[in-house]
Amino acid sequence: MANDDELELDTKSAPKSGKGKMIILMVLVMLVTTGVVVGVLYFMGVLGGNSSSSKDETDETVEEEKELVVKKAFYFNMKPAYIVNFEEQSEAAYLQIEMQAMTYDNRVTDEMITHMPVIRNNILLILSAQKFDDVRTRQGKEALQGKVLAAVQEIIGESMTAKLKEAGEELAKGESVPNVEQIYFTSFIMQ
Repeated sequence: MANDDELELDTKSAPKSGKGKMIILMVLVMLVTTGVVVGVLYFMGVLGGNSSSSKDETDETVEEEKELVVKKAFYFNMKPAYIVNFEEQSEAAYLQIEMQAMTYDNRVTDEMITHMPVIRNNILLILSAQKFDDVRTRQGKEALQGKVLAAVQEIIGESMTAKLKEAGEELAKGESVPNVEQIYFTSFIMQ
């Protein structure tokens, strides 16, 4: 009988230990899951401890948003087309270019209208000094574009500086005088 009692006890104790193991296993799974979730939230900065880095991240986000501000571009058509003869007779006798100036400040277009005779004169002088071999390549065209841009920026920069001083406007620290940002060749013909 002792054997039967032991068997009965063993059969009764087996289900209890199975349930106990199951409960322990579930508690362990819940603890591990909770630990993982808390760890992830901590490293993401949602839970305390990293308050200075989350503040830094917030500051960086604000700075990035400031940098992503898209400025409105204004285009000024510099009509009529510029036509000049090449000095040396080569494959082409003349150069014809149509241009547009781009700026982010609409006041610059007003200054361009005011100073268009000087701008056209300086651009024509630059263009008439060009040689066919210099402007037939992409690099030559880009160099010419840079020379024209510098000439226009010099005229407009001086004018805008004087106009701002006259109006009593002051620029913010690091801000430059409104000016032409780019010159685009919209037509480039050599014949």
